[in-house]
Amino acid sequence: MSIQNGSDRYTSEQAATYKAANADFPLRWHPRGGWCKKIKGGVTYWGRVTPDEALKLYHHQREFLERGEVPPAYDSDAITLHELCNEFLASKEAKVESGELSQRSWNDYKRSCDHVLNHFGRNRAVANLRPMDFQRFRSYLSKGRGLVALSHEITRTRGLLKFAHKMGLMESSVRYGDEFDKPSKGKLRTIRNEAGRQDFTPEEAVKILDATEGQLNAMVLLGLNSALGNSNLTRLDCKHLDLVGGWLSYARGKTGAARRSKLWPETIAALTPYVDGRKEGRVFTTKYLNPWSASAITHEFRKVLVALEMTKTQRNFYGLRRTWRTIADEVHDSGAADLVMGHISDATMGSHYVQSIGDDRLQAVSNHVRKRVLIDGKPKRQRKASRKAVAR
Repeated sequence: MSIQNGSDRYTSEQAATYKAANADFPLRWHPRGGWCKKIKGGVTYWGRVTPDEALKLYHHQREFLERGEVPPAYDSDAITLHELCNEFLASKEAKVESGELSQRSWNDYKRSCDHVLNHFGRNRAVANLRPMDFQRFRSYLSKGRGLVALSHEITRTRGLLKFAHKMGLMESSVRYGDEFDKPSKGKLRTIRNEAGRQDFTPEEAVKILDATEGQLNAMVLLGLNSALGNSNLTRLDCKHLDLVGGWLSYARGKTGAARRSKLWPETIAALTPYVDGRKEGRVFTTKYLNPWSASAITHEFRKVLVALEMTKTQRNFYGLRRTWRTIADEVHDSGAADLVMGHISDATMGSHYVQSIGDDRLQAVSNHVRKRVLIDGKPKRQRKASRKAVAR
């Protein structure tokens, strides 16, 4: 409904009918006419307007009135946080459909938008947000979160606000002030150091291999052999593998950077039952033939760590990737190591000039990691015949 003026203004009879049908409506109709509500010891009036318009005015002014402040002027054309979040998520969803963004990242953006709406309200005008509002919002976000998680939430919220100006939804950018800064890098670095090492020793890696079988065992081998993370494994396709030649060629989904690695004989043997001569199709699927999710891999891997009592530090499947890089750097060939991991640095000109890395260099790195993990970690002849399998 739109605002009705003059003799056609909203009437007491219409208000009574509306309130009877909407008992949870937060405003009441004053006997003299007009919507009103008692806030901070005083009654605020919004006049003989429609319920929809009165509710918009109420949500716009409530937070200011509760703090005893004078609300800014209301602009019916100003974009609200609810409208901004919808536009923002629709933009991100288009990137998910085009393969530029993972569903997991979209889910993170959705949760961050929910936090914004829960704190500020759906109908709050974006243009009316002020630095002191973000100071309170930062305190709201910090409850129940560590500094790393807080940093991620602030980054995503800033991205939402920048989107409003960048897409022309607002004439000027939102000013959130110094109090909405992310935790300092030094503080985050201290937290990471206090959390302990996030990789696995060669001995631990072999224990993990011995405690797994089937698809999970093949996944662990790919983590140790090719530095694949759990998200990489969910999208791994048969076309990325050359089991005859023993190579994996798989561009990194996050950055599109090329990635190539030499496969170990043990990895080839573990993958063979799941590739089975196919030229395309997902390598790893559940018993219902659906692709694994990253969270499912995390969950199954966690079971293994619990069974092996390796949970003293906050390690997860991604620790296998950290293990690979830690050992690979002993070869002192950062170019080859970066290619295996799919790392590329736009900050250095070298990445623009190097056109290829020889397979012999990749082979050397692969051989070194294999020796350190499978031989130095624990000789095959000493492995137990019976494996403590943690199957999916």
